[in-house]
Amino acid sequence: METSGSEIIWRLLAWLLHARDELKERAYLAQFLVRVKIPTEVIWDEDVALLYQQYEDQIDSFKQVHMKLKKLKRQAEERSVSELVGDTKRIEHDFDCLSRKVETAKERVRTYLKDPLTFVTDACVLGHDVFQKKPHSFQKLNLFARRNKWA
Repeated sequence: METSGSEIIWRLLAWLLHARDELKERAYLAQFLVRVKIPTEVIWDEDVALLYQQYEDQIDSFKQVHMKLKKLKRQAEERSVSELVGDTKRIEHDFDCLSRKVETAKERVRTYLKDPLTFVTDACVLGHDVFQKKPHSFQKLNLFARRNKWA
């Protein structure tokens, strides 16, 4: 009997912990949704009947507000999840684009390391283009080349 009693307690605790959020919400709602029983002799009084009707209207109003709140919370959670999915897809796309750019840059460097003449030719073309458009940029290109011992 002791083992079966402790087993029942463990199962009960497991169920309580598993359904904790639902039970918490039910306890909260029970505070506001319990209808007070009024004897029929008392309810015949007009003032009491009017107050009781207002009380029931307030309970119905509370139910509607609570349902709207739950719906809005659910929509906010769904929206935030969909936004996160969209952000993740955009980040993955950006990552792919940047990876391709890095690979392209690596290929150019490998090409220049294999054939330094190509590098010098490309640098001259770039320098000529820069010089034609902006004279100061050409000076910066020369400084950059000297620092890296290309000139």
